[in-house]
Amino acid sequence: MSVPKLPQHIDPPQIPNSMRKGTEEQPPKSNFFFILMMTFLVIWTFRIFSSPEDKPIVVDDPPSVIGANVVPELTDAVRETLPKDFVEAAEQSQTSVKPRFVTLGSLDPNSPYRMLITLSNRGASITRVELNESAYEDNIDSSGYLGQIIVDESLANDESHAGLPGVSVQAAGAGTPIALAGLNVGDRIVSF
Repeated sequence: MSVPKLPQHIDPPQIPNSMRKGTEEQPPKSNFFFILMMTFLVIWTFRIFSSPEDKPIVVDDPPSVIGANVVPELTDAVRETLPKDFVEAAEQSQTSVKPRFVTLGSLDPNSPYRMLITLSNRGASITRVELNESAYEDNIDSSGYLGQIIVDESLANDESHAGLPGVSVQAAGAGTPIALAGLNVGDRIVSF
């Protein structure tokens, strides 16, 4: 019994590119994008649209201390021209508010919270975010971790001028080693 031979001129079926997996039909080639980008590059390098008035503002007398709070004094002549409500509000805003820190959440991995967030009353800012999952722990630090000990410079200066030793605890988040050790907000750390 002999096997029939197939003709040699039959080609396999051709599959269009649009039906093949993983290959997308290419859009027709166009030089529009290239011409657009080159036009933008030429205009940008020669700065055709810039005007000589676009110069940065330079402060003549920068403050000598960076971060110094400079509050202008109200003279009697200025006080008389301003409304009384405005003057009272300006005087109340000059009173210094001591920094306060609040913690939300817990650093304990068994707690229902995923993180410990420390907030500050200065500018309603987030001071620190600590994640409590083991995947985010620092594996290199073997010196021990008490938790974030916040030392505000203004409070530390006031305490040192008053002759108080050490640093006061300003934030003790739940689940941190400092909270588990029994330290609370207001306690003093004198030595390690």
